[in-house]
Parts: sequence; structure tokens; C-alpha cells
Amino acid sequence: MGLGETIDTSFDFRSDTPPGQDPDSHSPTLRRYHQLLWSKPLPSGAPFELDVTTPHTYLHHRSELGESRLSSDAVIPSFSRARELKHIIDQIPEVETAAFNGIGYTIGGMGVFPGYQVDRKMTINQARNRARRLQPGSRGSAATPRTPSPMPGRRARLRRAGGRGSSEQLRGCRAQARARRGGYVAQL
Repeated sequence: MGLGETIDTSFDFRSDTPPGQDPDSHSPTLRRYHQLLWSKPLPSGAPFELDVTTPHTYLHHRSELGESRLSSDAVIPSFSRARELKHIIDQIPEVETAAFNGIGYTIGGMGVFPGYQVDRKMTINQARNRARRLQPGSRGSAATPRTPSPMPGRRARLRRAGGRGSSEQLRGCRAQARARRGGYVAQL
């Protein structure tokens, strides 16, 4: 399946998504690209083929190995809703912000996650989104601001590099992402 099909790494999945809908669940091209990229032989040699015909399921696999249901979500943070970075984001020209955010809607900005609960526990994506909402200062957070504590990831690196991070640092990150995007086309 998929041999010879082309994946355009610069394709913006918002372009084939109905207005007001989320590309993660409504872009037929994104779904097809995920199916092409993730349907492949496992290290054991057993085929892992993803099906798109199972009702109410984004991608589905069933075989003697077991059953998997996968969902799609963006994996590139835009920081557009981070209140603590608003003063930095506002310094970046809108055209650059729009270009950077567009990268998140290409195949390089999307990932697949287990899409169903086991034993009523949250999926990886549900836990990821919930943790984001619970951070102080984030939308939907009931937590009150607290004294600064060691923060993981990019934000901590930006702070260690000179305060809260400068617009030049964010521009550099965006420029790197833009260069990586570059409109490459992958041949399967």
C-alpha cells in the first residue's frame, strides 16, 4: 500500500478542511498521509496496516497482534496562548507568526497518538492537553500564579538564556523551523 504515492511536506491541512473544523479530524489528506506513513511492517516483520473505514475511529489496526486506534494532533507549540510570552509574541511581525503557525499544519507538525482509553485512564493526548490547561497562567487554569519554580523544556532554556526569552530567540526558533520545512517532498 502507498508505494509510489507522494507526500508533500509543505501541504497545509487547513486548505482541505471544512471551515470551522479541526484538520486533525476533518482533513482527508492528513488522514491519508498518516495512513501511508504509519502503515508498515513491524520489527518482527508482521504487517501493521491502518484502516480508515472503521466508524468513529480515525485510524484503526486489528490483527492477531491486537487492536490499535490512533488519533491525530499537532505537536508544534505556537505559544500564541501563553500569557507569560505575550509581550514577546507581540513583538514578532504578524506575517512571521502566521508563517510559523502554518508549519504546525503540515505533516511535520502532526503526530498520531493512541486514541482510546484503557481501563478508563486518559489517553496520552488527553493527559498532555490536561497538563497544559493546569499550568498556572494558562487558559482554563484554576491555579493561581505561584513563585517561579524549575520549568522543563524550551521555556526553561529561554529563561536560563536571558530572562523570559527574547523576540530574537523566538525568531531564531521560527527561522529554523521554516528552513526545515522548506517544501521538501518525500517519496514513499
